[in-house]
Amino acid sequence: MKLRSYALAASVCALPAATAVAAMPTTVRVEAPGGSVLPLGRVAVDDAPLSVVTVRDTLDADTFDTASGSAFAQLAQATTTASVPFGFQPFSFGPMVQQIGTAASTATAFWRFKVNGAAAAVGAADYQLKAGDNVSWALVTDWEAPELALVVSGDVTRVGTPVLATVRRVDNAGKATPAIGVQVTYATKSATTDAAGTARFVAVAGVQQIQASSSPASGPVRSPALAVCAWSKATVECPDASKVGQPADFVAPWTTITAPRARATVVAPRMLRGLVTRDRSKIASVQVAIAKREGSLCRFVQPSGQLGVAGPCVSRTWLTALRPSAINWVFTLRRNLPRGTYLVWSRAQDTAGNRETERRTRKNLVGFIAGARR
Repeated sequence: MKLRSYALAASVCALPAATAVAAMPTTVRVEAPGGSVLPLGRVAVDDAPLSVVTVRDTLDADTFDTASGSAFAQLAQATTTASVPFGFQPFSFGPMVQQIGTAASTATAFWRFKVNGAAAAVGAADYQLKAGDNVSWALVTDWEAPELALVVSGDVTRVGTPVLATVRRVDNAGKATPAIGVQVTYATKSATTDAAGTARFVAVAGVQQIQASSSPASGPVRSPALAVCAWSKATVECPDASKVGQPADFVAPWTTITAPRARATVVAPRMLRGLVTRDRSKIASVQVAIAKREGSLCRFVQPSGQLGVAGPCVSRTWLTALRPSAINWVFTLRRNLPRGTYLVWSRAQDTAGNRETERRTRKNLVGFIAGARR
């Protein structure tokens, strides 16, 4: 069986599987103090639970059998595809990664892997990935060293307009806090984050890289490098990220709710409106979730237009909005909302698979009061 990573074939040997396999999208990156060993990239792993691959150490004759959907198999795919040396030591409890590229563990430096920002409680060979998981490996001297997570205000803008970079320190539990005083580089410029973890730039023409890092190198692990494109009257538009030679798109589009307004009282709301940013990949969908507050719980509007049963507000029911133009979206309610206090969330996803998750109060999260009677 051939496994796929970074759109290329990986030479990991596969054992027969009892069930059919399917591609499962994930991402992985590898960082070392001297720089990125593997930049952020997409890897499609097998999600069949009985599918097994044999991972081979490229530095000696060691091998290890692991589930094809494990974090260890994912790393093997990525290193093989990129022709990067990969060394590990097999033990009875699992393999221990020793070298990725030229970066090797020592008596004081070791490889740590995190999934979706949180350190894993099991070894990489035992960690079964899920669709959409983001894996990072870092050669660290301090197990508790945080990682830097970078969010930018869209990846398509106009020359001369603001580019905002928000950076957070993510600890091993996955908890994020503003990263104050870290350096962010954009094109040839650099800036230091403020008390909110934000650095500000002015957009320059073309596709430029933006990344957050710390000094000294033994501090927080640097963020992935993201690509931002700025267009002008001369260039008219940005090239599609899917074109050959263009940097991959890892920036989610942003949405803004324009109606109803935050804290407004609406007698009989029938339509929600908003905006979505332009994106280096095409916008695939815009969704909204509408909930009536019931104490600490929420009753979400269902596809039928009726309110569902009360439950946790994090368990949202997402409904697809219409897009009458490239930057506008609308959602029409099937019936009037009962009187009460409501929350509305919006999110967008592009064709590269980047989905908006950043919550921005009064932007893609708005509260309002519906005044209609039952």
